[in-house]
Amino acid sequence: MILILPLIFLLPSLSQCLPQQPYASSSPRAAPRVATPQGTYIGNASVAGVDQFLSIRYAEPPIGPLRTAPGELLPVMVFIYGGANINGQIKWYNSTGLVQSSTDAGKPVIFVSMNYRLGGFGFLYNTLFQRSGNILNTGLKDQHLALQWVQANIARFGGDPGKVTLFGQSAGSFNAWMQMRYAAVRGETGGRALFHAAILESGMPASLALKGQTPANGNAYLNATLAAVGCAPLPLVGDASDAAVLQCLRAVPQDRLAFVWFNTLSPIRNQVDPLLVQEQVGFAVDGVWIDTPYYWADEVVPIPLITGTVLNEGSFYGLVLTGTATNPVYLGTVVATDLNSTDPTLPGPVVSTYFAHSAVENGKGYNPDPTLDDSYYIGEAVLGDTVQNIPRRVLLGQHSSSANAVGGRGAPTWGYMFKQRPPISIYKQPFYPLPPALPDLVLSRAGVAHASELAYVYGTISALSGRTAGDIEVSRKMQAMWFSFAYSKNPNSHGQANIPRWEKYDPLNARIFQFQEQGGATSGMASDSMRLDSYATL
Repeated sequence: MILILPLIFLLPSLSQCLPQQPYASSSPRAAPRVATPQGTYIGNASVAGVDQFLSIRYAEPPIGPLRTAPGELLPVMVFIYGGANINGQIKWYNSTGLVQSSTDAGKPVIFVSMNYRLGGFGFLYNTLFQRSGNILNTGLKDQHLALQWVQANIARFGGDPGKVTLFGQSAGSFNAWMQMRYAAVRGETGGRALFHAAILESGMPASLALKGQTPANGNAYLNATLAAVGCAPLPLVGDASDAAVLQCLRAVPQDRLAFVWFNTLSPIRNQVDPLLVQEQVGFAVDGVWIDTPYYWADEVVPIPLITGTVLNEGSFYGLVLTGTATNPVYLGTVVATDLNSTDPTLPGPVVSTYFAHSAVENGKGYNPDPTLDDSYYIGEAVLGDTVQNIPRRVLLGQHSSSANAVGGRGAPTWGYMFKQRPPISIYKQPFYPLPPALPDLVLSRAGVAHASELAYVYGTISALSGRTAGDIEVSRKMQAMWFSFAYSKNPNSHGQANIPRWEKYDPLNARIFQFQEQGGATSGMASDSMRLDSYATL
């Protein structure tokens, strides 16, 4: 079986921004062609001035000669999508608008994304896979292979292999950080670097959402899979029967396995904690990519970094909670479990600080659901802080050059908080592929929910009903800073008017950039002081 893992490329029509074309196009409407070692790819010529190369197969061996010469090269932005490493696909992130915006802003970039193996195909941690040649973390290996392919081929599409910015959101951000860590372990720096800067959106390496994955969790998941597809159960010890079980599993049709993993078994998770902290599918300790069950922020290649979160990160998880799940006893259990604490007194002080805050301080936000009491928003705050906001602070402090905390290997670092509430919940936008089947009243709780910034980064906010001038302005600022970072490894070289300077993060004053143009607020630098007393207890 040949594994086909497609890439997508979106790039400005080179006639708009370059003195010469690195690929052939006889007229503005002609299909562009690019010759690579894998063959010649024929793209789509968009009337919007963006050429699209979709579903490029990057996992097949080279078969052809090199035939084209590069022209003037553009920065490259490589995106890894999120979805808990369980679901997702690149067609949900067609970035025509983003690339066109970059051209309009005078900072044309090339956008790249890749599919990678998900769920049991890419992130199933179990002893069978561990004993059978370490076939673990295959989703991460797919991403690394795609980055290698970009380095080898992007110049043929007009991209600069020396200016690659890796960015991701949610699980995609976790994955991008894992690529940063792997680059440090393998020495992929300097001339060997596959990327040179990174943007991590709402997926922090020190996040408690990454802890708890063990072979035991995965073994239970795998045994359920084996039973569902008619294979023998997982052997208790490694012997010849390992090969037989693996052979049986490999003989199962891909669509059958996908159905079992993504429809039947994906809801299986720890029943005490609603977070993805003890998911059967996740990163595996394989001694190559990961050598400890906990992943910290100071073990990565020191490259320029932008990282941040949204205002109501916890509402993404809170949407699955019920009223009884937000009482103090339950929250204490969540805190103790997520912190892996052996101190029975810890949850009490932690939770009490949240109850001392007003509901607004805990993120009650806009158009709250009147059927809920304030304990819901307390639960949302606890969940959002333990999974995203506290790890963001850890990462900012440890990665920043001013902190000098990474053995003198710190790098320029910029932090942000996204506070703009979109006109339509992210979970009801066409941009978001899998909106939960929840009524508007429930979705109104979410506020500035996990993934809300995506519509602004990609520019799809401009097509949403109810958008305001403030929404368009936030999108303009974010895109200008993202493009600037791709060009110069600094978000401030965009050359656009009315955008405040984004200061590098300094732990001594802990200031971050807040994106917001509503409710009388304007975007700019602010102290990262949200629920600071609660952070201190953690």
